[in-house]
Amino acid sequence: MTRQRSLLPSALLTALLCVGTVVAQNGGVGEGGEVKGEGTTKKPANKIPKPEYVYRSKGIVEITFHADETQTERIVPPAEIRALRAKNLIPKIHASKLFEASVSTRPRQLAPGESGTLHVLVMLANDAVVLPGSKVSLEVFKDTLPISLGESSVVPASKGTLPGHFRGTLVHDNIVEIRTPITINADAVAKSYPIPGHVEIESHSGKTGQLVGVFYCGINGWLKVGRSLAAPEIPRTNGKGESGPNGKGAENRTPDVGTKGVAPGPGRSRKGDPDNGATTQQTGPNPPGRDEDGAASEETAPFMSTTVLLGACIVVALGLILTLLGRSKR
Repeated sequence: MTRQRSLLPSALLTALLCVGTVVAQNGGVGEGGEVKGEGTTKKPANKIPKPEYVYRSKGIVEITFHADETQTERIVPPAEIRALRAKNLIPKIHASKLFEASVSTRPRQLAPGESGTLHVLVMLANDAVVLPGSKVSLEVFKDTLPISLGESSVVPASKGTLPGHFRGTLVHDNIVEIRTPITINADAVAKSYPIPGHVEIESHSGKTGQLVGVFYCGINGWLKVGRSLAAPEIPRTNGKGESGPNGKGAENRTPDVGTKGVAPGPGRSRKGDPDNGATTQQTGPNPPGRDEDGAASEETAPFMSTTVLLGACIVVALGLILTLLGRSKR
């Protein structure tokens, strides 16, 4: 019995050492006695989220969170928002119901190695307008696109037409158009690529003329890579079926069946183009006894001569008969 009691403390010490070794291999003990596994972290209970900024009808609201899990809100002056965004001290603010953007290419499909233009149209809504010189930036996330980008430019503003503070002055009160030259990589795979990115714009109120804030929205559109859609060069003609300024190098052109002259082009009817003063051309069968020019045909000419001669003979015969009858009465 005495030997067993002397072994009990040694057994307890050995067990504690084994537990300590296992805990050390698994990352130690976390807060509240929780064992942390390898590669895991435990968020501190007292971490406070950063302020959030949202746009509401009354303006941009800053939401501040506190340690006691409460939050407070305040309306931030637009000038302060602009200064904070210029220094990138606050996150971007989504343009809820102020504008949205779409993107497309010109031409609508580009071949590998071909250059074109990226068109971004920002459709303004509600009271939003954009003044000339205000911040208008485009960011395209081209890591997933087989393109190289040039420098973006904004199409100049025109005179405002909507009622409000900027009517008749230079302002973007309907759309903002951004153009960016692009070139497709020579090794690009022919398919459609979604174009990720966003625009960030400084917006004013069209009614009051006051600054509203700086907002962003995503762009929505596709880049199509395939065969080139560039229009082929069409040779100019001089009206005689001959191409070139001096009428040389003419190509053979076959007139359309049933018409005289050149066959009608796309969008033109067989009866000619009324807008260009063309007259109606007959395409059906010719009248009996007439050719295409309206003259008597060779087949009907002898018949007409015989008819005229017979009629003359009848008139002469009738004249003789009347003369004889008059003499017999005497």
